[in-house]
Formats: sequence, C-alpha cells, structure tokens
Amino acid sequence: MSNRRKLRPALPRTFLRRPPDQPATYWNGEPTPAVRVRVIVADAPQFPQYWARPLVGTERAAVRVTYGGETFYLDDETGTGWRKVTEGHGSPRWGHADLAVEHEVLTR
Repeated sequence: MSNRRKLRPALPRTFLRRPPDQPATYWNGEPTPAVRVRVIVADAPQFPQYWARPLVGTERAAVRVTYGGETFYLDDETGTGWRKVTEGHGSPRWGHADLAVEHEVLTR
C-alpha cells in the first residue's frame, strides 16, 4: 500500500483567471477564487458561542472564498482574511474568523 496522496486533476485554465491587479488567492495551498466584499452579518444559532453575535445586522468587510463547491466568508475588518488567502495560501496555520452572512452589500 502506498502512502502517496492522490493528487486532484489540474484545474481548467479559465478557472484560474483573475484580474491582473488582484494577487493569486489560495485555500489549503490550492489556487482558489477569493474576492473582497462587504457583507451584512447574520446570526449563527447552531453555534452558541458565535464570536460575531454582537455584530449581527451590521456591515463588515469580508473575503468570499469559493472552494470545493462551497462558498464561505472570512472576516476581513483588520485585513486578516485577505492575508490568509494571499500570503498564507489558505493554510490552517493562518488563523481566521468565519462569518455567517445575511447578504453581500452592493458597492459602486
């Protein structure tokens, strides 16, 4: 039995395209689409100790990450979410705070 990890097939080149002014973004070391957004924070009743409960209903900076067919949001009010997906390559070693989101705020 081999201990080699099975590699995922390469992503299509169109998947990896990003605007030229945006740095490459990653999750778990894999190239992943991530975008800075503004969101309205929602409650997460499934988590009794939800860290952002006092912020429910407020607008906040976030990073929208799409990975493995799922979309989730990282808090980016202090820039930590963006640093995680760029400098940290989405590594578990770089901490982050998840946000439950009511909806994204449209910006002009």
